[in-house]
Amino acid sequence: MPGDLQSDLTPRVVSAPRSRQRGSSIPFWGLMFFTFILFIAPQAFIPILQPFRIAMLSAGLALVVYVVDRLSHHRPLTSTPPAVRLIFAFTLLAAISIPFAKWPGGAFEAFFNDLLKSVLIFVLVANVLNTIDRMKLMIWSMALWATIMSWVAIRDFATGNLALQGVRIAGWDSPLAANPNDLALLVNLILALIIGLSPVASKPLAKVCLLGVAALLVVAVISTFSRGGLLTLVTIAMLYLIKRTRDRGLAMLLFAVGFVPLVAIALPPGYAHRVYSIFDASADASGSSAVRLNSMALAWDAILANPVLGVGLKQHGLAFLEATGGWSTWNGVHNVYLEIAADLGIPALFLYLGANWHLLRSLRRSLRRLNHFRGKKSREVRELIALGSGIQIALVAFLVAALFHPVAYNFYFFYIAGFAVAHQTMTERTVRLRMSTP
Repeated sequence: MPGDLQSDLTPRVVSAPRSRQRGSSIPFWGLMFFTFILFIAPQAFIPILQPFRIAMLSAGLALVVYVVDRLSHHRPLTSTPPAVRLIFAFTLLAAISIPFAKWPGGAFEAFFNDLLKSVLIFVLVANVLNTIDRMKLMIWSMALWATIMSWVAIRDFATGNLALQGVRIAGWDSPLAANPNDLALLVNLILALIIGLSPVASKPLAKVCLLGVAALLVVAVISTFSRGGLLTLVTIAMLYLIKRTRDRGLAMLLFAVGFVPLVAIALPPGYAHRVYSIFDASADASGSSAVRLNSMALAWDAILANPVLGVGLKQHGLAFLEATGGWSTWNGVHNVYLEIAADLGIPALFLYLGANWHLLRSLRRSLRRLNHFRGKKSREVRELIALGSGIQIALVAFLVAALFHPVAYNFYFFYIAGFAVAHQTMTERTVRLRMSTP
């Protein structure tokens, strides 16, 4: 038995009854409901729901039941692989920095209203998605919510219902898709997860539905006219192409090369000019490219002036105003890495990067372990390989998108990180069981 197959596997997970591995179903359904509220935001369409804060009520109930269930079965509150410990250390460092922030009250509010909520949802995702069926159901639900948002985005673009500079749609009225850039990011991440879900769809109709949803999501990303969204989409396409080329050979690569001109012809008017502005800031009529470059320079200045603890959680916009005498037109930098370094300091950035490195490493290791059973893959193993590939693509896609979005403390990363940790836990359990089976 290879030594690396024995490491990091917890024997008690194998000996525990299946009901104890799954735990109570209430936290899972609470997480599902919270995700629906977070994505769709029905309170925006049904005002009577707004005073009830249904998102936080569902998440709070899920967390309470989850903690009680864990404690009642004498189980730890969370698995603690290196990535989880680094995310916890990152959160602790953010808390420690609050008294030293430019505006401690604002940093305190950002910690509890943004970062802590995201970390708690990360813990739920990482530990509640402890079966393949639960993970598949979560991704299917996300695909459904993304389909609704994408359909509306495409409809708005096609009918000329534009809001930003008269050429861009407004987005979806929810915390994760309130503008076209955020909508493109969310749709891209779900598209990557769908790539992992498609190979395990057991029925032809399900495969056709997923293919149609994927096509719809691609069109929606293009309709946002988001440059960061396009680069993230290209990243996903390249990673998927590499995977398929390995599986199917050069024929897949040749097909993709021949398909590119058809895509280029189908692009909407003005899209090529929008893409060109990535390389030439003067070609951007809105001036956003030049402002983003300026904000990156201001972020570097803030980092150099406060390299250890930063200026405070979500406080680098105040540093911009101080540095420019109040003329800065943007209140933040559109880059996750600069955002973290400016807000919390270089040590926090290393913790964040370290967590991502461990997540990618664990996914790669999990897939290698599962492929060890190449000659005798069960359905469970095949599903874990497919889902792990999708999560891997989603995580890499986020790391690319992070270069263009100010979303360091939002839910995007923490959902994908939770998926990665949950996949690692299921892989460890599956490998241990199969290695113990004659």
